[in-house]
Amino acid sequence: MATYSSAELDGNGILLKENLNTSTTYTVTISGKSNLSGSCYLFLETTPHLQGNAVTASFQGMVVDNKTNAGGEIIEDYKMGIVIFKEGSTTFDLTPASIIDSTKVRIKATGNIGCEIV
Repeated sequence: MATYSSAELDGNGILLKENLNTSTTYTVTISGKSNLSGSCYLFLETTPHLQGNAVTASFQGMVVDNKTNAGGEIIEDYKMGIVIFKEGSTTFDLTPASIIDSTKVRIKATGNIGCEIV
């Protein structure tokens, strides 16, 4: 279980606090939505090498399911993003098809939100 504050997710975000393992389903719960004036976004993305090339990590095949007050996800090789609606509580499930290495992937958000990944 990892908890991320709005300060940690702001701007460039931070590295994941733990790996997301292959074929394991994780529930993401969004916090701090009380001051939202509209939708916001949560992202997972690989960290760049110093030369600007993305490190090896792939979000292809990741399943996003059981969305409540979330939608419009985008999943590409080196990033994943999902829209967080301002209404109600937000949860969704993530199931990676390959390991998401915490030393190579950042989590960040817009809208001054936090989250917990269990």
